[in-house]
Amino acid sequence: MARSNRVTLDTISRALNISTSSVSRALRNDPLVHPETRAQVNATAMRLGYQGRSRRGPQVSVKQRTIGVLFAASSMSDVKSHSLTMSYLQGLTAEAGRLNVTLNIHAAEEFGQNGVPPEHLDTDVWVLSGQHSAERVAKLASVAPVISFVRAYPGVTHDLVATDDVSGISQLVAHLAQLGHRRCVWAGFDAQSSFVRVRLAGFLEGVVSAGLDLSEQVLLGNIFTEGKLTRPEPLIGAIRDGATAVVAVSDHAAFEVSEALEAAGFSIPEDVSLTGFDAIGEPGRRAAHFTSFDPNFVEMGRSAARLAVWRLENPSAASVKLVVRGRMLEGITTAAPRRGKSVPKRKR
Repeated sequence: MARSNRVTLDTISRALNISTSSVSRALRNDPLVHPETRAQVNATAMRLGYQGRSRRGPQVSVKQRTIGVLFAASSMSDVKSHSLTMSYLQGLTAEAGRLNVTLNIHAAEEFGQNGVPPEHLDTDVWVLSGQHSAERVAKLASVAPVISFVRAYPGVTHDLVATDDVSGISQLVAHLAQLGHRRCVWAGFDAQSSFVRVRLAGFLEGVVSAGLDLSEQVLLGNIFTEGKLTRPEPLIGAIRDGATAVVAVSDHAAFEVSEALEAAGFSIPEDVSLTGFDAIGEPGRRAAHFTSFDPNFVEMGRSAARLAVWRLENPSAASVKLVVRGRMLEGITTAAPRRGKSVPKRKR
C-alpha cells in the first residue's frame, strides 16, 4: 500500500529544523513564539501545501485569513533592531492570536526597490510600516486591501492607522507656553510626507491655542536630508536671535537637533528646551529622555489587526482613518526659559 504524501507538522519541522511543538504553536499564532519564526512557519506551510488537521477522516482544507506585514526595511534583523517596529509587531501579534488570523512578516527589500511579494504568499490584506514607494503600494492595493501605519499615499485607496499627531504636537506647544516660552522653532522633515504636514498643522494649532504670536515662530522644514540634520545654521541662527525652544517633528529629529545644539555650545534645557515625538530611543545613541509624545505603538499594532479583519468583512466600505490616542511624556529636555541668558559663542 502506498504511503500517504500528506504534509504534517513533522514535515514542516524537519524543513525548518525546529520542533513540532514550535510549529504547532506558530500555526496557532501563539504570541510567545517570535514573529519571525511564525512568519517562516506559515510561509513554509503554504509552500508545502499544509492543509491543517482534522480529528477524523482525511485532511480538510480550512482557509485561514492571512495578514501580510511589510516593513520598509532591508532585512528582518533591521526590523528587530528598532523599538518602533517591534512595538507594532507586539500589538499585531497579540491581536492576531486573539482573532485567529495568520501573520506573514516581510522586509520590503527582499523584493527589490519597488517589487512586491509573490502571489503564492496568499495574503488577504497588507499592513505597511515605513515609507514605501507609491508604485509598490499601488501594486499591492491592486490585489488586496492595504492598511498603512501613519503614512497616507495619495491616489491609492487604502486604510490608515494614525497617531494623534495634531493633538500630540499641540500638547507639546502648550507645555512649552506654560513654562513661559514665547518663541519656538519648528524643526521638521520635508513636507512631502503626510505625517510631517499633519504634525506641522499641530504645531500651528498649538501656537494659536496657546495665544502665542504666530509671526514670532520660526518654521524650518528644509534643514534635514534623508533624516540627517545637514543644515544646522538656520536652527542655530534662530536660537541666537531669541528663540528659546525647539519642537522637533520626531524623536529622531530631536536627537539630531540636540547634537547640533550641544556642538554649538548650547545646553539643554538650560539654554534651549527641546521636544520630540514618538517616545522611542535609537540604537547606538544615548538615551535623551526627551519631553515627547507617546503615540502608543503597541495599540496601533492591535488596531491594525482589528481593522484588517474588519476590512475583509467589509470590502466595499469607504476608506477608514483610525486615530489611536496617545499621551504626552514630560522628560528632562524642557524647562522655563532662562531670563537674560547669554548666547554661547561659536566653538573654534
